[in-house]
Amino acid sequence: MSTQQQAIGSEHADAQSTHRVGQIVAVTSTQAIVLLEGDPSGAALRDPPDIGTLLKLGAPQSANVVGLVTAMNAPAPRSEDDLRLLEVEFLGELSRQGSSFTGRFRRGVSIFPVLDDGAFTLAPSDLADLFSPAAAQPDIQLGDIAGFPEMPAMFGIGQLLQGHLAIVGDHGSGKSCAVTLLLRRLAEAAPRVRAVVLDIKGEYGPALGDRAEVIGRGRLRLPLWLLSPAELTQLLLPERTDIAACHISVSRLIGRANALYRARNTTGHPLPDRSGFIAGGWLPLPYETADLLAAIEDDEAHSDADAHLARQLADRIGAISHDPGFSFLFAPGGSETEILGQIFQIPQQSKPITVLDLAGLPSEAMHIVVAVITRLALRLARLSGGQVPAIVVCEEAERFAPGDPVAHPPSARQSLLQLACDGEALGLSLIMVSAEASKIEPAVLSRCKSLMAMRLSRERDQSSVRSMVSGLSPGWAGLLAVAADGEAILFGAAFPVPTRIRLDPLPPENCPAKPISALLAGGEGEAFRLDVPSNEPYPPHKPAKAEDVSTAVLPDRPSPMMHERRQSGQMERNTVIRFAAEEISSREGTRDGYAATSTTERFASAVRPRTGAGSIDWRSLRNRIIGISGER
Repeated sequence: MSTQQQAIGSEHADAQSTHRVGQIVAVTSTQAIVLLEGDPSGAALRDPPDIGTLLKLGAPQSANVVGLVTAMNAPAPRSEDDLRLLEVEFLGELSRQGSSFTGRFRRGVSIFPVLDDGAFTLAPSDLADLFSPAAAQPDIQLGDIAGFPEMPAMFGIGQLLQGHLAIVGDHGSGKSCAVTLLLRRLAEAAPRVRAVVLDIKGEYGPALGDRAEVIGRGRLRLPLWLLSPAELTQLLLPERTDIAACHISVSRLIGRANALYRARNTTGHPLPDRSGFIAGGWLPLPYETADLLAAIEDDEAHSDADAHLARQLADRIGAISHDPGFSFLFAPGGSETEILGQIFQIPQQSKPITVLDLAGLPSEAMHIVVAVITRLALRLARLSGGQVPAIVVCEEAERFAPGDPVAHPPSARQSLLQLACDGEALGLSLIMVSAEASKIEPAVLSRCKSLMAMRLSRERDQSSVRSMVSGLSPGWAGLLAVAADGEAILFGAAFPVPTRIRLDPLPPENCPAKPISALLAGGEGEAFRLDVPSNEPYPPHKPAKAEDVSTAVLPDRPSPMMHERRQSGQMERNTVIRFAAEEISSREGTRDGYAATSTTERFASAVRPRTGAGSIDWRSLRNRIIGISGER
């Protein structure tokens, strides 16, 4: 059969599969009013159009304007005429013989339909022109087109990696299921692509278990030296208002800590001179916590202002080092290569997805993790020259890239903005997931070339979507508020026309479940056993009394602040000493200088006056405590 005969056969098949539904009775620059008709036999239409139906408008042999049904009404429902009208908004044009453009579909209308033209259902070839990818590239199927179950909804992998994606929708609309479906299909189609999920609620581990490496806070390693001076200042001095001065001081301390680390590590590969800022942002160099504490201790010998800041830093380090929520900052981290390998599962023979389970971490710790991970992703992209395609999935994006930078910590926001700006050229994609699109930083949201919108009931979130998608018709915006669970509307560069789809359902074992759901579904199970560390002040092998520690540490007299506290009944002297003894004994097996210093600073912060330096020689006090604990 010749090509011409095939074309004639295709046109004939299309003519058989499409039918007229009405007549155009009014036209404006944005829409047409269609009078709904019955079929030629006089009966009512078998499948009349409804809200969201796509129609093509024009003459029978040249109809190529595509429109969306946005409203239906019957002006005189009880009259003999029984008029039924459709409002159809124009979306664009399909290519036809003699068209002025070469693509299969384009937005906008160049030749408008006229009065008495017809409205027709779409033929299979029209659906292919609208929804099939324009270029040959690997695709993943997310579901089917709403209203056309025979037409699969495809998402081009290339479009995903060359532009960022925003997934927005109300709580419970199916965002987590959409992310899980997307990542599972992506892992099957393109296992070389690395994906890192910042799992805020701990729900993706079970859903992606067979495809993902789950790293909880017990395995997460992001040592302090990975933090930039701004992030370290934010973490250690959250209540200071003189941020600029603190930033300079912390940068100086990091430089001294790096120098101490280099002095001890002169063998092997030569170390760069210092950490600092490069074109791509902060370039960290390793140091140990003891190096930073040593640099802080040196600062105490300088001016009163430096000494006060140094004491605050040491106190804060001692406090967060005992908080399980910050343990990932003090775990042995290894080299940058090892950390990148763990986070991004390199070499690539391993699982393609990494789930960082951040559930239960303090909010400030989450911001630090998001900032460091996004910066590491950019670091990997630059080191590989874009040869390692990767995706970072940020749940609850409104928390980490807020539109109000004053009311939220800035570190994660800046890192996400940098990734959104620079990642596209390096094969690094960002997927922003949010239930409150209106609260996301517009500069980050505007970088998302594609958008998956689930149900959005709040007007302010609908407005954010309208601002993202240029030329979005009111009809599509209205559909956002009534989308069913498991339905989504796709916009952007990956889709020539806004597309309403039904996502494929996930098997029950792959549905994201929050930890409380898993606990409730587990039945009776094994009873939880509470295991609290011993409250004994000393281990059995080293008996001691609080009075002995009192005499050794404070042999002369209590500080004025201690006397004041005793007078007010807030704290007895022996209680403070017992607290110090407990902290010392809890570190009995540790011999590093950091443990001794943190113990000292925790004790010192308990008895140090709120104003002034007090009457206690804190350096002498530290040495006495270290001597008693056997850690010197």
